[in-house]
This record gives sequence, structure tokens and C-alpha cells, in this order.
Amino acid sequence: MSKVTAEELSQAIAVPMESCFRKDGITRSFLVSKLKKELHATEVKAFNDKGVIVYSKPLVDWDIRQRARMDAQKLMGLYPAEKYEHSGPDGGPIPLKGEVEFVKPGDGTD
Repeated sequence: MSKVTAEELSQAIAVPMESCFRKDGITRSFLVSKLKKELHATEVKAFNDKGVIVYSKPLVDWDIRQRARMDAQKLMGLYPAEKYEHSGPDGGPIPLKGEVEFVKPGDGTD
């Protein structure tokens, strides 16, 4: 049985997936252009003023902008990892070795 690293597994999944997206025109540059538009998103609100629909001037869409900013920061690796996992040899538990000596405070070793 051969061992596969996490990086190799990630690439084996990501490369074919990216290829499928590319076939449909979803490229990295396409996503970057959409993200840039979202970072500058605006919205127009409609109001009913005595039966007449009135539209606002374009307003900053803070919700869309914040979500886009968060996406961009995640893609750039600016957030810490959400989960850390540590394992010992062959993915098993981490072997702990050593001795612990419990001493009561003031046992004359001062």
C-alpha cells in the first residue's frame, strides 16, 4: 500500500475540478473580476411614496462588500487555520514519554 501526502491528494481533487470549471468559462481571472465588482457593490432601493415608486441613488451594499472582503482574505490566506490536527507516527496518537514528579509547595527545597 503506497502512502499519499495531503498535498498530493489535494492536487488530485483540485486539478480535475478546476478543469471542469474552466470548460464552462469559470477561470481564476473570471472569479477575480467578479470579486472586484463585489468589493465595490452598490444597491438601489425602491420606496412607495403615496402610490408612486421612488428609487434611491446607488447606495453602498455593505453586506455584499463584507462577504467579498472575507472571501478575498480567505483566498489570500489572511485568516488563521480553523482547525489544527496533530498526529504521531503513521497517523496514530502522539507518544508521550517522560516522568512527572509532584511536589508540595514549601517542602524545604527553597
